[in-house]
Amino acid sequence: MDKDPCIRVEYRLKGDFHPFANFYKTCINLAKTGFIKITNWIKIVIYPTSNPNAGILDSKNQRGVALVSVLIIVALISLAVSLMWQQQASNLNNTKHIINSNQAISYLYSIEAWTQSILKNNDAKVDDTEEDWAKEIPPILIPNGIIAGKISDFQARVNINQIITINQDAGQAFLNPNYNGCLNTLNTLLEQDFMSDFILDYINTRQPLQKFAHLSQFKQVEGIEFKDYLKIKPYLYASEQNNPININTASAKVISCLHPDLSPSAAESIITSRPFKSLADAQRAIQQALNGLTFGQVTKKFNNKLISINSHYFLLESDININNTHLKAQTLFHRKSNLISVVERSYQQIIE
Repeated sequence: MDKDPCIRVEYRLKGDFHPFANFYKTCINLAKTGFIKITNWIKIVIYPTSNPNAGILDSKNQRGVALVSVLIIVALISLAVSLMWQQQASNLNNTKHIINSNQAISYLYSIEAWTQSILKNNDAKVDDTEEDWAKEIPPILIPNGIIAGKISDFQARVNINQIITINQDAGQAFLNPNYNGCLNTLNTLLEQDFMSDFILDYINTRQPLQKFAHLSQFKQVEGIEFKDYLKIKPYLYASEQNNPININTASAKVISCLHPDLSPSAAESIITSRPFKSLADAQRAIQQALNGLTFGQVTKKFNNKLISINSHYFLLESDININNTHLKAQTLFHRKSNLISVVERSYQQIIE
C-alpha cells in the first residue's frame, strides 16, 4: 500500500482507466478555449486502509462516479455557453457605445462648423448680447437623440493672468495695479474668502515663476476650496494673451471689479446703456455711473487695454444625447479678421 493514498488517487485522476479521466480532460480542453478558467483543483482524499485495493473503485461505484462526471461536464458546458453569450452581449454593447460616441463627436463637429459660420458672418467691429451668436441654440431633434448648445463671449470674463504681474529679476509675482482689487471684489460679490494671497503664494513657490496655463490649475492652489473654484469659474479664464474685457457682454460682477467705486448697481446702470457702438460711448456711460471722475480720468483708466466693445475669443458649449450616450463639450474659438480657428476642444461623456 502507498504511504500517501492522497497522492496515489491524484495520480489515478490522470490515468485513462479512471472514471474521472474524461472529466479531467474535458476541463483542460475547455480551459484551452478560454471559456473557463480552472482556479481550483478537485482533490479527492481517501483515508489510509489495510485493503491493498483501497484506491480502486468497484464497478458499481465506477458507474455512479461516471454519471456524476457526465452531469458535471454538462454543467460546465452550459456555463461555457452562457459565458459565450454574455461575452457576445458585452461586445455588442461596446460596439453600440463606440458607434454612438463617434456619432456624437460627428454632431459636435457639425455644431462647431455652424458656430464658425455664425462668427464669420458677424460684424467683428462690435460684439454684444443682441447679436445672432449670443442666442442660445434651441434643442434640435436628431435621429435617436437631441443636441443643444450656446455660444458665449470669452472676453466677457476676467483673464486671471492679467491680474498677475511677474518680475523675473526679483523672482516674485504681485498683483497688477490696473486690476487692483478686481479678484477680491469678485470674491466679495460671490461671498467667498479672498483668493489673491493664495494665488500669489502658489505662483511664488514654483520655479520658474509661471502664470496659469489653464484655469483648472486653480484646483491645485492651496486654500481655494473646490466649491469656490466652481463658483468663480464662469467669471474667469486663463490666457497668455492680454485681452481687454468686452464691456458690451460683461456681467455686472465683472464690470464692478474694474474699479473700486463701481458698485453692482452702478454696473447695472452701465449695462442698461448697452450696446455701445464705440469705446467713447462706453466711457461716457462709465463716467455717468462713477460721477466723481472726469471724462479724462475715465478714458485714462478705462482705456482700450482694459475694455473693448468687441471680442476675439468665443466659447461654444455643446450638449449631445444619442440613445444612452450623453456628451458635454467645450470648444474655444479665436476670430481674427474672417478666419475662425479652434484653439481648444474638450469633451466628456456623462454617466447617468
